[in-house]
Amino acid sequence: MKAKKNATEQRHSDFQVGNEYDAKQLTFAHNTPQMLEDKLKALEKTTQSGKLTIEQVHYHCDRTKDEIGRAVATELHLLENKSEQLNTHLEVITDDHIQSHYEARRDHHVQNQQKEITKRFGILKTLHLQMGAIDDELQIKKKIRENYIDAPLVRSLLNRSYFYFPLIALFALGDSILSFQSMQFLGEGLPNIALLWLTFLVAAGIAVGAHFTGASIAKKQSKPFWISLVVSMFFVAVLLLLRVDVQASLTLSLLNFGFFGLASVISYRRYSTQDYFTLISEIKALENRKAKLESNIASEQAELDAETNALELSVSHWVKEEVAQDTLHNKMTAKNLTKAIEGLNKVLTSYCNRVEIIRRGALANIAARKERKNQKGFSFNIPDFGLSTAIRAMLNIFIVALMVSCSGNKSKDEKPTYAIVIVDLTDEQQKRPDAQTVLTHLGDMNEGEVTLSVISDMHSYPYKNLSLAPASSFLSQVPEEEQNRIANYQKEFITAYNTLPVPITEPKESFVFSAIARSLKAHRDKIRINRKIVIYSDLVQHEKDKINFYQYKDNPEQLMQDYHKILADFRTQYDPEHRIYLWGLEIDVFHTPTKEMDELWLYQQQFYTQFFKDHGARSVQFHPYAPSSNELVQAH
Repeated sequence: MKAKKNATEQRHSDFQVGNEYDAKQLTFAHNTPQMLEDKLKALEKTTQSGKLTIEQVHYHCDRTKDEIGRAVATELHLLENKSEQLNTHLEVITDDHIQSHYEARRDHHVQNQQKEITKRFGILKTLHLQMGAIDDELQIKKKIRENYIDAPLVRSLLNRSYFYFPLIALFALGDSILSFQSMQFLGEGLPNIALLWLTFLVAAGIAVGAHFTGASIAKKQSKPFWISLVVSMFFVAVLLLLRVDVQASLTLSLLNFGFFGLASVISYRRYSTQDYFTLISEIKALENRKAKLESNIASEQAELDAETNALELSVSHWVKEEVAQDTLHNKMTAKNLTKAIEGLNKVLTSYCNRVEIIRRGALANIAARKERKNQKGFSFNIPDFGLSTAIRAMLNIFIVALMVSCSGNKSKDEKPTYAIVIVDLTDEQQKRPDAQTVLTHLGDMNEGEVTLSVISDMHSYPYKNLSLAPASSFLSQVPEEEQNRIANYQKEFITAYNTLPVPITEPKESFVFSAIARSLKAHRDKIRINRKIVIYSDLVQHEKDKINFYQYKDNPEQLMQDYHKILADFRTQYDPEHRIYLWGLEIDVFHTPTKEMDELWLYQQQFYTQFFKDHGARSVQFHPYAPSSNELVQAH
C-alpha cells in the first residue's frame, strides 16, 4: 500500500503540475483581508475624528490607498510568478505528452491486470492438451478399425454381456445338476452336502475352463488355451477318480465333455468378434469425450475472450481517465491562478473605491462643519461691556457649545419609524393596492422597520419583517450611497409584498381582532420610536361563538352600547394582563368606498376610534380607497 501511494504521488508530481498551489491560499499569502479591513477602519476612525484639515484627509487617504495598493501588488506579483511557472510546466507537459505516456504504459498495465485471468488460461491449456491426446488415440483406433479383416456387420447376442454370461452360467448349472444326480445314484459314503459342493466346483471349473478355452482359440493364444484345457480335464479326471464304476464315470465324463465343448464353442463365437466391437465402443466413447471436451473448450474460450475484451476496455478507460484527470487538473490550476489574479485586481479596485468613499465623507463633514460655523446661529460675539478679552472668549465658546448641543439634541429627536401593514384576505370587496402605493401610504422613512401581516380566517400572523438600517455616519453625506440604501429597502419591500398570500375565496371567519392584537403587541417594548399601523380592510370582525359584527347589522346602535363588553372579551382573549398600550400610535384605515353608505360602518368607525384611543393611539383616520386597475396586484 505504501509503495502504491508513493507511485501515485510520483505520477502526480510528474504529470499534475501546480499541486503546490493550494486553491484556498491563492488570494493572500502575506496579507489577509482582515489586515486591509483594519487599515480601512483606522482610516475611517481618523477621518471622522473632526480634527483633520482637508490636506490631512487627503494625506491619510492617499497613504492608506498606497499601503493597500502595495500589499495587493505584492500578492499579484506572487501569483503572476506562479502563473509563469505553471505556463512553463504546461509548455513541457502538454496533452499529447500525457497521452503518449499512458499509451506507452498500456501494455504494462495489461500485463498487471492479466494475472486475474491466468487461472482460466491454464484451464484452457489443459483442455487443449487433453483434446490432443484424445485425437491421437482416436486416430489410432480408427486406423485399426479400417484395417480390420472380416469385420462383422451386426453385433450378435453372444457379444452382449447380459446374454453371454447368463448362458454360460446356465450351462454350468445344468452340468452341476446332472453331475449331482449321477453321483448321488452312483456314489456311496459321501454326504449330500459334500456331493453338492463337489458338483458345483466341477461345473464351475468346467464352465470357466470352457470360457477361457474358447477365448484363447479365438484370440489365437496357445498358452492360455492349454492351461484352460488342462484345468478342465483335471476336473473331469476328478469325476473319474471318485467312482469305482468306470462305466458310470465315463458316462458322466462324456457328458461333462459335451458341456465343455458346447461352452467352448459359445465362448469362441463370442471372442472371435469381441475385439472388433470393443474397438467400436471405445471409438464411440472417445468421440463422445471429444465432443464434450470441445464444448468445454468453446465455453472456456468464450469466457477468456470476454475477460480479455473487458480487460482491453478497462485499460482504454483507464488511459482516458488518467489523461482527462491530469489534463483537467492542469487546466483548472491555470484557471484558478487567472481567477485569483482577476479577483485581486477587483479587490484592489474595491478597496480604492472604499477609500474614496471615506475621503468624500470626510470632506463632506469638513464642509458641513464650515457651513454650520458660518451660519448666523452659530457665530456669536460678546459685546464689549468692559470685560477682558479672555472672559469674552470663554463666554463665546460656552454659548457656541450650548447652541451646538441644542442643535445636536434637535437632530437626535428624529426617531425611527416602526410600521405595520395589515392586509385583509377575507374581504372579497377589498382590493389590495400595489406595493408602490403602500410605500406612499407609509410615508417617508429614514430608519425603522415594517412588518407585513394579514387578516385570515384563522389566527393571524406576521408574514415578513423588513428593516431599513440607519445611514452610516459618513455615507449619509454621499448622495449615491443614501439613494442606494433607500432603493434597496424599497426593492426588498416590493418583493415581500408581492409574495403575500392570495385572498381567500369563501372565508368562513375573519379574525380582525387577532391581527390587531398581534400588531399592537409587536412594538410595545420599544421606546423612542414612531409607531404607525396601516390597515387595508373594512374591519368586520367575524368569529364563530365569539365577537361577531354581523349580529349588529339590523341594530347598528347596539354596537356602541356593547363596546365595553366587546373590549372586555378582547382583553380576555388577547390581552389578559392589560399590557397593550402604545403611546403616540398613528392608525390609517383604508376601506372600500361603498362602506360610506352603510349605517353599520358609521358605528364601526366610532367603535374603532374609541378602541384605538383606549390603546394609546394619537390619531385614527379612515380613508375610502379603491385602487385603479393598474394598481391591483396580480394574484400569485
